[in-house]
Amino acid sequence: MVHFENESYENYLDFLQDLLNDNPSMSEALSIEEQLAAVCEEILQIYLNCTAGSQAVQQNKTVMHWNLPLGSAKKEEVAARTSLLLSALRVLNDLERDSFRGHARQFFPLLVDLVRCEHNSGEVQRILSNIFLSCIGPIIM
Repeated sequence: MVHFENESYENYLDFLQDLLNDNPSMSEALSIEEQLAAVCEEILQIYLNCTAGSQAVQQNKTVMHWNLPLGSAKKEEVAARTSLLLSALRVLNDLERDSFRGHARQFFPLLVDLVRCEHNSGEVQRILSNIFLSCIGPIIM
């Protein structure tokens, strides 16, 4: 089931990205960039929900969180979703600087959460590093 979901999202990402790159006037009229950003946000959220391995315990009105290692079933699901996450991160990384800046507020917390979660692929860390260096860094500086 995850395979079909990934394939659908991949095709949709490709379609939106092709529209954005090949026909700028039509993509602006149809708000393709916003749709592309929304799909990327949804993909990042799905991945983060999959990697959620934390437990919260409340003690004296203070909530403490523990990050627990993922079980084998969750690790398999994370591995299955990694290629889709990589595609979404590449789309974000390929956005023009001004376009990314316009969506940075919605993506920054998700990207930070991705840095903190468990990954099966070193490629995720490489693309995240590149996004922080080339997209987030110039916004902060």
